[in-house]
Amino acid sequence: MNWEQYKNTLNAYLVEWFNQVSAIQNKVYSDEEVLFELNKNTLDAFSAMVDVYSSGLNFEQWIENEKVRQRQKSLQGKIGDLHEIMILALNDNIKKREPEVVDGYDRPLRIYDLYDDTSDNKWIAEVKNKHNTTKGDDRKASFDKLSKGLELVGEEYTAYYVTILRKSYHRVNELFTPSDNMNANNKQNENIVHIDGESFYAQLTDDENALSKAFDILNLLLREKFEAESNEDILQQLKCFSFFNVVVNINTANEAGLSYLPGLGPTAVDNIINYRNVNGNFAEVSHLTRVKGVGAKTLMRLAQFIEV
Repeated sequence: MNWEQYKNTLNAYLVEWFNQVSAIQNKVYSDEEVLFELNKNTLDAFSAMVDVYSSGLNFEQWIENEKVRQRQKSLQGKIGDLHEIMILALNDNIKKREPEVVDGYDRPLRIYDLYDDTSDNKWIAEVKNKHNTTKGDDRKASFDKLSKGLELVGEEYTAYYVTILRKSYHRVNELFTPSDNMNANNKQNENIVHIDGESFYAQLTDDENALSKAFDILNLLLREKFEAESNEDILQQLKCFSFFNVVVNINTANEAGLSYLPGLGPTAVDNIINYRNVNGNFAEVSHLTRVKGVGAKTLMRLAQFIEV
């Protein structure tokens, strides 16, 4: 993978996206406009009243805060477009699917987001920002669209449900089986796969760190475009949390920090904290097995993520 070429390609692909982001940031909301925006999801005057009085704000300040939130919501809506663009820039074979009229749907629909019909391993994909972007019914709808997509392109394709940010330390590359509440079972198709972003990028580039490198390139392009300064220490910390590369100090971590680790349930977390309170700090990582509920297998899973 030529990452310098990727940077140039991505920069070219992002021109219109940059313009859209700038328009969002530069939009000036009147008080009335922001209230109408809020009311699209039913303006909650009860919540607004509690928020204002409990926070010490006045209603004018509350409205100004809501204007900031509206910009943030609009920007979040552009993150899905961003991820598609970043994947498109990886390879000339990758293309974007355009909306079309599909039987059973009342408006033009993109059955899937991206596809590669040129490489030896042909695929279609629906791309989501993170694992909790969608609810159960939405995942079922995504499965149905990908099933329809496979009907159109043929059995030689693999359909990917891509969640760029996964929900745990463990990568995901398995059959996509969303729950079908209507039929009390899970949908399944051996050609439809749920895959996390790091695994998908690695598969497309033969580089295990491809998503991390793409993130760093995007960081450079954003800073250049908006002439912004960056606190790299904080940015890299945010990146580590998003990519589950955080190393937890088992002597100083609180309940939330310990719960972040793979394989530690609430009971084990409580036992670790109680052990520290009675015995003091762990002298070395291996001493974690002295805690009830933490065995050698658990320690092996945790080894690369903990320190003293």
